[in-house]
Amino acid sequence: MNTTRASVSALLVLGLLLSLLVATQSVSADPVDPACESYDSAANASSACDVTGRWTQIGHNNFEPTMGVTPEGGLYMATTPGRGVAVGWRAGVAKAESLDSAFTSGGWTDVQPTIAGYSNPPETNDPYAYVDPSTGRIFSFHMSPILLCSILSFSDDGGETWTTPPVGCGPSGAWDHQTMVAAPPTPGTVMLGDYPNVLIQCVNSVYAEMCARSLDGGLTWGAGYPAYPNPSLTGAGTQTGHLAAGSDGTIYLPSPNGGNQASIYVSDDSGLTWTEREITDMDIPFSDPAIDLDAAGVLHVTWIDTDNHLWYSLSTDKAVTFTDPVRVTSTGVHAELPALVAGDAGRVAIAFAGTRDLPNGYDTDVAAKDVSWGAYIAVTDTAIPGQAPTFDIVNTTGDDPIQRGTSCNSRCLFLVDFIDVVVAPDGTPVAAFSDGCDNAACIAGTASNNVTDRGKGMIAVADFDLCEETCHQFTPAEGGQSPLLGAVLPAAEHIGFEARDVLGDARYEALLQTHLDELGFTPAE
Repeated sequence: MNTTRASVSALLVLGLLLSLLVATQSVSADPVDPACESYDSAANASSACDVTGRWTQIGHNNFEPTMGVTPEGGLYMATTPGRGVAVGWRAGVAKAESLDSAFTSGGWTDVQPTIAGYSNPPETNDPYAYVDPSTGRIFSFHMSPILLCSILSFSDDGGETWTTPPVGCGPSGAWDHQTMVAAPPTPGTVMLGDYPNVLIQCVNSVYAEMCARSLDGGLTWGAGYPAYPNPSLTGAGTQTGHLAAGSDGTIYLPSPNGGNQASIYVSDDSGLTWTEREITDMDIPFSDPAIDLDAAGVLHVTWIDTDNHLWYSLSTDKAVTFTDPVRVTSTGVHAELPALVAGDAGRVAIAFAGTRDLPNGYDTDVAAKDVSWGAYIAVTDTAIPGQAPTFDIVNTTGDDPIQRGTSCNSRCLFLVDFIDVVVAPDGTPVAAFSDGCDNAACIAGTASNNVTDRGKGMIAVADFDLCEETCHQFTPAEGGQSPLLGAVLPAAEHIGFEARDVLGDARYEALLQTHLDELGFTPAE
């Protein structure tokens, strides 16, 4: 008998039996770079899925990418076209007419407001773009003067013309890490014009997170109100995630509380007062949670833990209680900077920077050039109360990383503090990223990031429908309530004018009195 042949035959049979056994089990929770991974947190098991992704650079540089989309499908992203006059960058807003044109060469154009041919503002250290999806009003919302205030412009005609109020912030002290949302006014809120929604901006003022509101579509801003004090000794302790608002006007502000606890601050009076509500007692790093509400009014939230796993929960009672956390990503995926958008009931997309090259987290002993970060999007249609959702996760950039490096836990190259994700009118989730690795050597992994100034602005999408019909975000807002000051000004430049000159004496005095009333000032006897 040939013992060698018998041994080989036995090994072949054993191998066949093992392969059959494995075929009856779930795929490992740590697959190697699948095109699409469906992760079941309850079973800690992964399987293949068919969600695909794609991405494109927009032809404009950026960092801390934010974007918005109009009901007509126009996309608007904050950009930084070049160096500023001192220590920052020139401000910009890039526009694509539609998602289709966003993927064509030359499909993005710069529509940032200008004065005498110069970008306005001339410099920013925090670029920001926001679109009120119910009205289509576009906001260019840049930090300027740096760390002190913003210069805000808005457009109602796709960026063809802009209105630039004299002041774009509420007095708050230091001004950093801004976020904005539009919300229906709550009962008792007296609007100061025909614009139907209250606008809320919240900023890190170091000593507190300060929130100001505009009752006339962004033309004027009231005093800042503290949402919460700085819970830590760091100067960035009141950094937060992006604001979200419900159809009833309730406003939600997610916060890591300086890296202490994931919380949401809730306002039911159009931003005047805020109540803290805990999301989880899980330890988290100094990384912003992300939130949004679906068409059924369910609040969805995501965050990362200290092992950089991505987690998810929901609330049906305005953040009073949350469901048990569900892990979105398998053990093999290391996540940073999540952003979340919700569509129809139960449909959620989470964008994040991710890598599979840090098996031991940030303790992994590996060269920077060997750690590839991609633009990930996780999607689900099972984020329903009473059900543990399963997420399909796709690395939209595949083998073409957006950056290389062992660290993304504090300032993640040109993503810096956050990214953004919105939903297009057809239901497609569209995420804003920044690409710092766009030459052959960096892509191949023989060199680290080749971009050293600002990243190359880019969008990433997942082939997934968040909305069966029209997304709830684009429901037209109703007309203005209790107009006090009349219509907002038509689109035009107003830089250099005092508020009294812009508004006129009567409107200015009425607005001033309203703000004094809000602050509790009473005239002397």
